[in-house]
Amino acid sequence: MDNADGGRRGLRPRPGPELRRALAGHWNLEPAADGTDLGGSSSLNLLVASGGRRYVARVHRPAVIPERLETGMGLLARVHNLLRGVESGRAGRRPRFANHLEPADVLAVTRRATTRIRGWGPSAGASDLAAGADQLAGLVAEA
Repeated sequence: MDNADGGRRGLRPRPGPELRRALAGHWNLEPAADGTDLGGSSSLNLLVASGGRRYVARVHRPAVIPERLETGMGLLARVHNLLRGVESGRAGRRPRFANHLEPADVLAVTRRATTRIRGWGPSAGASDLAAGADQLAGLVAEA
């Protein structure tokens, strides 16, 4: 469970029997045998499989409902188009929560994240993913 930013965003979803039933019943997906949680500070990103193929199921917090997603995605697209040419200043370049990193920050932020992942006692697959992330971050830093 992850209460990012001291709980200001509420509790992160966790895998459980109800989620397993929903994944199997609606999408014919099964979580990985070890319940591989791929991380995510806001949403649960769960490794799932169907027909020999692997996927990631993104499970949002309870407040995120399909009607909100549909409305929000359309609004987000319009906002992106409107703000395309706007200079935001320093505050806009350093938001509290973001899914973008400046290239100069990639190595330090990735190492902080992978250290956190390793602290969970992850599965071999998650450990390999963390190692790959560290390697990729190193390549970005070199570039």
